Amino acid sequence: MGVLGDLTGRTVAQKVDEYTEVMGDVLLGHERRIEDLAGAIDNLQKDMQALRGSLDAHQKQIGQIGQDMQAHRQVLTDLTNTTQAHHERIQQLQQTAQGTENAVADLRQSLQTQLEAMNTLPERLQQLGVWESRAKTWLAIAFILSIINLAMLIGGIILR
Repeated sequence: MGVLGDLTGRTVAQKVDEYTEVMGDVLLGHERRIEDLAGAIDNLQKDMQALRGSLDAHQKQIGQIGQDMQAHRQVLTDLTNTTQAHHERIQQLQQTAQGTENAVADLRQSLQTQLEAMNTLPERLQQLGVWESRAKTWLAIAFILSIINLAMLIGGIILR
């Protein structure tokens, strides 16, 4: 068994050496792969940290945009209310303008009536035989009173 044992023992020892060498290469390969993966993990962790920082910055920006939107909503609400108030004021002014137009038309009619009365006054006075300086004075007074009446009516319209 000596030669056979040596051959078998040598063969086994050789196989063990080969296996040890292969396993050493495999382990070295695994070690290199683990080191590569550790480096990749470190890089990924750094990237993830940078992304977290970027995410935090974006979240702050989103928060600021939300605040800006709220401020813009308030401005829009204020403008809407102001526009509504202006619209109501315009309607009031239109109603006042219509009232003023009606008052001016009434005033024109009143003036026309008074002018017609004044135009017929000399004829009536002549018929009465009183067409002298008094008639001219009364005519001037009536005219002045008409102008004062007109001024008072215009003043009343303006004060409305």
